[in-house]
Amino acid sequence: MAKSEVTDKLGQHRADFASVTGAPFSHFFCPVLHVDEDTELCQGHIICQAFPNTARDWVVQRKDVDGFYGAHFEAGFAAILYKEGGTPVSVLFDKTLFRQLEITITAGGESVPHFYTKGEIPEEFTGFEVRADDGKSILLGLKQDPESILQKIDQPWEMWVAKDVRLPALVSLIKSGYLTLFSLLGYRYALSTGGLLVGRDVLGRFFRRNGDKPKRAVSNDARTFFRPYVHMVRPIVKAPAWLFGTLTDRTLFLCRTATGEGWAVVVFVKTSAQLHAVLLPMTEGEGGHESFLAFLRDDNPVVSGGFIRFERDHWDASPDVVTFNWPKPGGLLG
Repeated sequence: MAKSEVTDKLGQHRADFASVTGAPFSHFFCPVLHVDEDTELCQGHIICQAFPNTARDWVVQRKDVDGFYGAHFEAGFAAILYKEGGTPVSVLFDKTLFRQLEITITAGGESVPHFYTKGEIPEEFTGFEVRADDGKSILLGLKQDPESILQKIDQPWEMWVAKDVRLPALVSLIKSGYLTLFSLLGYRYALSTGGLLVGRDVLGRFFRRNGDKPKRAVSNDARTFFRPYVHMVRPIVKAPAWLFGTLTDRTLFLCRTATGEGWAVVVFVKTSAQLHAVLLPMTEGEGGHESFLAFLRDDNPVVSGGFIRFERDHWDASPDVVTFNWPKPGGLLG
């Protein structure tokens, strides 16, 4: 993306900020950190670009914030793509996926540890060639001596791939949902009560306390830090045919209390073939704000409201009231 396009988008953000606050920012008012500093900027893709067939919308982002969430969470979430047309064998031929995914090989139900090799295999181990359908082959090292492997040669051999992407998915989807609303509503949302909660107090606060830490420390802290927000994200098992993702169709679901007060919106995030629902606070009133926090804490799974669509500068709301369950047990962190 040309630098001039980032500059043009930055100008749009500056004008939007001025329309909300009365004055433009000096450099860039980050919707995540809520500071205006002279720092390197980039195009912050709203949805991880590793996912094909999804919206390519972007907003200006601080490069340090964008890179942090990309490296620590989005990369792990995108590893789930191997499930779409991939096989355990195909993962062996992708060194990036091989490092990200947990590959298990068994013989007769017994695990056989293995490793990549460039051809040199210690004599106490055994070479194992794997061939793909297109004729490509790769040599693995099995961490057992040849005699032990020969004794198992007639036993059933199996290979499968596993990856726990619940934590990367949770964090990545909260970020995508938040930036979706920032893309649609700009600083009207980022500076609202709900926007402050998600941007500054969740995503921003986590970056501030982990931005300079190693990957393992970031992951360990994330599991505890994001646990109170685990019920903000759910996969959509069966979506209406007309729902393509909020960035594409600008459609959300407005959640209302029994008295009709809005307290949250559901943003629909499409990652390749999968739609996800991200629940975000959308309120300026204390009552609605507390309703959002209470929903995350309580066992009540019932959500009621209606679909709304953002059209340029106004909302079109469906008159139909919809009630559905938002499953709570476990959540993405188990």
